[in-house]
Amino acid sequence: MMLEILDSARSQFVAMRELYIRNGQGIILVYSITSKSSFSELGHMREQIESVK
Repeated sequence: MMLEILDSARSQFVAMRELYIRNGQGIILVYSITSKSSFSELGHMREQIESVK
């Protein structure tokens, strides 16, 4: 088994991000406690994950 960590939030290629979401077996969403905008972005990422999975 292999663990791959990918920072897909900064990816400019939405199609690649969706590919990783579709093929991934687990997803962990991480945000900065000092950045309100990074916390707000979690909602968008969660919606994208739910639409792809």
